[in-house]
Amino acid sequence: MSCHHIYLVFALYIDDVIDDLSKKSGYSIYIGLIFVGCILYADDILLVSGSCTGLQQMVKICVQYGKLWDISFNPAKSHYITFGNSFSSLTRITLNNMELKKVAIKN
Repeated sequence: MSCHHIYLVFALYIDDVIDDLSKKSGYSIYIGLIFVGCILYADDILLVSGSCTGLQQMVKICVQYGKLWDISFNPAKSHYITFGNSFSSLTRITLNNMELKKVAIKN
């Protein structure tokens, strides 16, 4: 299989999780009509949500998708960041029942 075909197969394979995140989470980010709540590059995925509750829901959707397609997301390699002050110190995001590391913002 050529390199270009591999990318096409991967795009088709991962398209369902993007669709689930955009339609099922209820917390995704849109700019106009364009969904920007999930950005993918190679085997990395960036989830963007307007709330920590929404981010946790999006993580759960990815975990469910992973179970369906035998994809594992590594909590040790996963991090999150919050912006704003409302409850940010109380925020806990989990992946497979493991708390993710919160990235600190340096001023």
